Amino acid sequence: PDKEENKTAGVLEYDPDTGGKLELFDSIISVEGNPFEFESITRLFGEDKDGKFITLHNCDVRASNISGGGVNHVVYPEEIFVGAGLPELQFDKIKIQYPNLIQWLDESSITTNVEKDGDVAIPATSVDFSDPIIVELEKYTLEIKSKVSYGPGEQNSIQYDESAIIELTCNGGVQFREAREIIEHLQYYFALSIDRRIYPKKIEGIIEREETRKVEGQELELPDIRCDVYYTVPRFSEKAQQEDVKRPNFTSSDVSESDSICGWIDHSNEVEAFHELFFNIMYDPDMATKYQFLSLCMAIESYFGYHYPDEKHMEGSEWESLRNEIFEVIPGDAEASDRLEGLIGNIGNDYSLKDKLDVITEEHSEVISECFDRESTLEDIHNTRNDIAHGYGGDLPGSKTNKNKLIPLLFKTRIIVEICMYDVIGLSNEKILRIIEGKYDTSSFE
Repeated sequence: PDKEENKTAGVLEYDPDTGGKLELFDSIISVEGNPFEFESITRLFGEDKDGKFITLHNCDVRASNISGGGVNHVVYPEEIFVGAGLPELQFDKIKIQYPNLIQWLDESSITTNVEKDGDVAIPATSVDFSDPIIVELEKYTLEIKSKVSYGPGEQNSIQYDESAIIELTCNGGVQFREAREIIEHLQYYFALSIDRRIYPKKIEGIIEREETRKVEGQELELPDIRCDVYYTVPRFSEKAQQEDVKRPNFTSSDVSESDSICGWIDHSNEVEAFHELFFNIMYDPDMATKYQFLSLCMAIESYFGYHYPDEKHMEGSEWESLRNEIFEVIPGDAEASDRLEGLIGNIGNDYSLKDKLDVITEEHSEVISECFDRESTLEDIHNTRNDIAHGYGGDLPGSKTNKNKLIPLLFKTRIIVEICMYDVIGLSNEKILRIIEGKYDTSSFE
């Protein structure tokens, strides 16, 4: 930005999976032909062939050898802003559009009635917007509202299209990178609702302007600066943007919207691993069954660590006394003595996975007992996790590593994690059970 004379032409490409890539026709920095060298540039400005401004943010610039012995540079930006040259990237508002969000709102703004004019039936369509959902967060005000667009349809009719938009108003302006965390939490919230991975269809950054400019003797307000935003994760693949008409697992009418979303975002920040491990399975459906199962077990460990941080078998002083007594009777010359002392000293008073599962599922036993036998399932999860994690190859007694047995156990483990998530959202036990029974054939588990 501070070297306007240092410029060259190039080709900017955006791939949903790998992000942006700008291949320049000439050199702009000191990095030479070594492809392992790179230079970081905070911001690059440019224009496309139509004169539209483009800002590339957090760029790695690498050298690339070309035929004839020359060198050009390839830029890999973390974020791309199309439509504005942004020196500060401080947004006042960010608008996000997700597929299926209108179904989560559970209330259409479009109403069609049939009116009669004599013997002729005339359909009449009206648009009546309901009040937006307002959620107050620490740095943002979140507003969810419906949007209706229309255009020509068949046989001189008018085609209405309804969608929903999330608008983040940033209190005092915020860097887009900070807002990405909120966007991801919301993405997972709605993915849990519709039970499939989703990605934003569109993200727009807005900088509000209160300036005026005199044009032909009149003071005119300058329009807000708007730009489309792209980055590597989440991916904007065409398949992911397709609308799905499946009924959501839960809608806005099932929860107290503000409390539910605030609670979800707080929980996502505090128990990050629990959320990431579960949604990694949803967003990577090709992950091997064993790794899906292990991810869910790790998610359960994370959930327990946050909700029951002080849960131990014995009080501190009682445990220390018992531990010291055990250490005294371990033969010092035994090969396994250091190993035993390490295990007992580090985790001897901690709950096992089965113990943790027992505590967690006890709160939801009313729902779980309708789906499968709780006690035997906890035993199976514990033994199978140990078998896979420690490489016993299926030889550990009680494990279910055989694929025909592991898949039902995977679904049971997933149900336990999903119940915890639905509880965070604020759904009742009755609603949670209806969701589980609608998704899984629990009779096939036994």
